[in-house]
Amino acid sequence: MLTAVVLHPPRFDAKAASVDDRAALAEPGVKAVVPIDEGVAVVAEAFADAQRGLLVLNVEWDDEYAERRSSEDLLHEHRRLVASGEQAVVARADGNVDDGLNPDLVRAQVEGGLRWGLGAAAWGEVVLGPRGNIVAQNFDRYPVMQMQSTPRIEIHLIESTESPSGVGEVSVPTIAPALANAIFALNTGTRIRRLPMSRAIQIA
Repeated sequence: MLTAVVLHPPRFDAKAASVDDRAALAEPGVKAVVPIDEGVAVVAEAFADAQRGLLVLNVEWDDEYAERRSSEDLLHEHRRLVASGEQAVVARADGNVDDGLNPDLVRAQVEGGLRWGLGAAAWGEVVLGPRGNIVAQNFDRYPVMQMQSTPRIEIHLIESTESPSGVGEVSVPTIAPALANAIFALNTGTRIRRLPMSRAIQIA
């Protein structure tokens, strides 16, 4: 599988006028350099290879039609439009935000975060070799939570008038301390304070 990183122009809407990709293509693992609408993409076998190619990429930009205002200027103009009530600040006025808030997607996000957090708490460990290399480079050496080890998960959503926000990472950091407290509450006498927990107890 290949990966890519993108070199973006220094100004909005600027385009690549010329691309000298000789040094980038000489980097090990780099397969191609491709101009795209958003900038110039470096395609490589690994992310680190693409990053090295990006660092030596030489691009001249055509900013004749690019945005000249700074981020501060754009923010000032946005606030002016909001304060004045000018219609230009509204990109689209149609649609219903409730249609985009799917409770099943929220439950799925939280369930996925809990399973990921449980696996990391139970077995997650990056093992280093004698030369500092990472031994666990794939899932054959990095166990994750499987179905037979997954407990029953129930997600209860509470209706609220608060503005919606992200739920993708809320459940991940909470599950490890909850699991540690549950193990201690079983009268095991074991208070686990280091991860992964499989180093202290046997976890199926």
